[in-house]
Amino acid sequence: MQGEDETNYSYDEFGRLTQKLLPNNNKEVMDYLPGGHLNSLEMYDVNGLLDKYTYDYDNQSSKTITGSTIMGTNVAEQICTE
Repeated sequence: MQGEDETNYSYDEFGRLTQKLLPNNNKEVMDYLPGGHLNSLEMYDVNGLLDKYTYDYDNQSSKTITGSTIMGTNVAEQICTE
């Protein structure tokens, strides 16, 4: 039973999280812009892409969601408060 409940993490050469593989084989994939900001987050299950979020940043480095797909449906632009 060892290893069945483990979450595995992958990082790029800059130490940024690039993939998280969950015990149920769902995964999250992160992509980054050249400056280091998060560009996109994709969530998958065994059947394929579930959700995808793409991000943009203003002059103060405040994150905004510029596009998102949730369960195959495009969702209107949102602004994050991070």
